[in-house]
Amino acid sequence: MAETSVGAVSLELEVEAKLEDDIKKSASEMADKIQKQVSVMNNDIFKDFRSTITHSLGKVQEAIKNSFDAIKLEMRVFLEEMSTMIKSMGNIQMPGTDGANTNPNNSSKASANAIRGPPSVSIRKPKIKFDPQFDTEMFKQKYVELEQMMDMYDNKILLKQGQRKKVLSGYSVG
Repeated sequence: MAETSVGAVSLELEVEAKLEDDIKKSASEMADKIQKQVSVMNNDIFKDFRSTITHSLGKVQEAIKNSFDAIKLEMRVFLEEMSTMIKSMGNIQMPGTDGANTNPNNSSKASANAIRGPPSVSIRKPKIKFDPQFDTEMFKQKYVELEQMMDMYDNKILLKQGQRKKVLSGYSVG
């Protein structure tokens, strides 16, 4: 009877060892399958994410390019308008040039000894006679009126800047 119990114990140990190996093998196969499925899902998720990001960045880049093109066009139009204005003002001369004297050699010889720099301007201060009967109230009132007018213009400027910001934010990419 001792042999059967020893044989039964050894058989039981062999079965348990075999069962344990089978469980480990099945568990590792299941872990490999799960890992493959998770990596495929991650790749799909990140692939979609990458394509979405790439598509969005392409649209942003296109919007920026269109904005720059519009700005370039506006600048060209502005420069053309300025050039037509300048061309229409043909009789305007640069300061310090003489319209009759177009020979650069004569003008350089004449001004060779002259001191270079901005022209000196002689402005005399007006003489104000103080009258004892001077109406200071009128000037105070005019000063207050000027302050009010400046405040009104400041408010208009702030209002226009706010409107400009609203318009610009409407064109922002978002």
